[in-house]
Amino acid sequence: MKTIELTRADRTMFAQCPKCNKHELGHNVANIYCMAYSKAQWARSPKCENCDTDMQLLYEVKTDD
Repeated sequence: MKTIELTRADRTMFAQCPKCNKHELGHNVANIYCMAYSKAQWARSPKCENCDTDMQLLYEVKTDD
């Protein structure tokens, strides 16, 4: 079995825009605004590229660092 090792530089933080994605994930694929961020990018409080609203964390892939 192969092992994948992730670091702080990898995009492990998954978030969505609560304003642009009002109908929950999967309701209308054309209107879903989601992104994946590295921990460093997430620490800078990313905003939606569409409406400039703070992104809302969905989940994080844990790493050993």
